[in-house]
Amino acid sequence: MWKWSVYVLCAALAALVVVLGVQKRDLIADKQKLQTEEFYPKKSEWLPELTFTAMDGREVRIGDGAPGRKIVLHFSTKCPHCISSAKFIAEVSRSAKRVGVEMVGFTPETNRADVSKFMADNGMDFPVVSVPDRKTLGILQFRMSPTLMVLSPDGQIEHIHVGKITSDKEAVGVVVASERKEARQAKL
Repeated sequence: MWKWSVYVLCAALAALVVVLGVQKRDLIADKQKLQTEEFYPKKSEWLPELTFTAMDGREVRIGDGAPGRKIVLHFSTKCPHCISSAKFIAEVSRSAKRVGVEMVGFTPETNRADVSKFMADNGMDFPVVSVPDRKTLGILQFRMSPTLMVLSPDGQIEHIHVGKITSDKEAVGVVVASERKEARQAKL
């Protein structure tokens, strides 16, 4: 009789350990998801209307309601993921230019020579704004680099990609698809 009770107790304890293990795994996954989400801007959030002067003197505006979407990139010339994404960032820039979409870069760096060299070495040709203060970076919702966002003319985030960029389809495909959707809606 005692023998069976011990077996039943061991089986119950084993089942309890399995259930607790599964719950712990799920809690850890939920915690990691919440911690990660706090760092990323979210699709359909808005950026305010802002005007900047790029390092090359061009005026850059976002969220001002001007026609056309913008591809906005936050990067650093010292970030390993930005460096390994450089050829794809250049391709995003060229693809955006072909479909008439403006691309703008933002960097926390202030050394114009370093940024210009990085841009030239990687075949990138778009205005870059130096934003060294954390307050403005926070307003722009840039917390990790590289961050690639597609903004509506009014500054709404339509698409976001955080981390290494491995394809130009990330941004340009979204822009083209959303413009087609708008054109279909306009016909109705």
